[in-house]
Amino acid sequence: MSDSPRPPSERAPPVTTVSVVTVCLNAAATIAATLDSVLAQNHPAIEQLVVDGGSRDETVAIARSRQPAWLVSEADGGIYPAMQKGALAASGDVVFFLNSGDRFHDDSVVSDVVRCFNESGAAAVFGNLLPCYLEAGDRHDHGAFRAGKLLDLSYFSNRRLFYDESVHHQTMFYRRSIFDRCGFICADGRATGEYHLNMCAFVGQGLPVQHLPRPICRFALGGTSTADFATEWARFETAREVLRAIYFPDGRDVPFEGEYEYLASPPPLGTRLKIRLRRSPLHAVVSRVKQAGNRLLATHARP
Repeated sequence: MSDSPRPPSERAPPVTTVSVVTVCLNAAATIAATLDSVLAQNHPAIEQLVVDGGSRDETVAIARSRQPAWLVSEADGGIYPAMQKGALAASGDVVFFLNSGDRFHDDSVVSDVVRCFNESGAAAVFGNLLPCYLEAGDRHDHGAFRAGKLLDLSYFSNRRLFYDESVHHQTMFYRRSIFDRCGFICADGRATGEYHLNMCAFVGQGLPVQHLPRPICRFALGGTSTADFATEWARFETAREVLRAIYFPDGRDVPFEGEYEYLASPPPLGTRLKIRLRRSPLHAVVSRVKQAGNRLLATHARP
């Protein structure tokens, strides 16, 4: 039973065109694989946009050879201002961010996501994530990811879980109308990022979300968000405190549609237990122990 009725959803016209935004900088080694994974999609209406931060290698030439619908190369304020720029330039019904080095899991991802949007009427659809290394010698020290092990995000079953964590943008497709009211950029710059976008849209605006139980992205480990876990975690904790004050001023129990509001059907027992754990005080303790252990293992693994 929900705590309050869901706000009326924006039952937008059926989704047809999907805009895929790729942000990059000096990414000549990875940009081709990313853009080619977009071109390989079997959905017939995909708009490809490339936001380059002023690369000095062959990135722009490689990207231009794929004939994206829109390409810009200029200095910007970093990854999230670049993603915001791409979102505002997009013209599709839905926007997805596939940054250089990442690839779609398979050729049917976009068509399956479009079908989910049209069946559910959701404002956003997210799926699962497959972390992977691009090269055999690559390393990462982010405890949430193991190369080759699928991260099933079905445990993220309702908006209250944003109190503690977010959903990776590499799995989340957004209706473009979301960017009329929300974005990556926070007035308090410490909270700029996808966490701010998700908090604004799905907690602040209460927009409906649907989990699609299939892999979305082959996520390249070793990039900005996974190469230095200690720095990234400190940044995340700061952002979380800023965003809790804005979107959870009275604590985690904001109105929601029920424990499994983001799922098409009740989950299996294992997933239900994961959901319960994330609402337990034990979750923070378990997370800290795991993070400490992973940092220790990563330190010993480095050459």
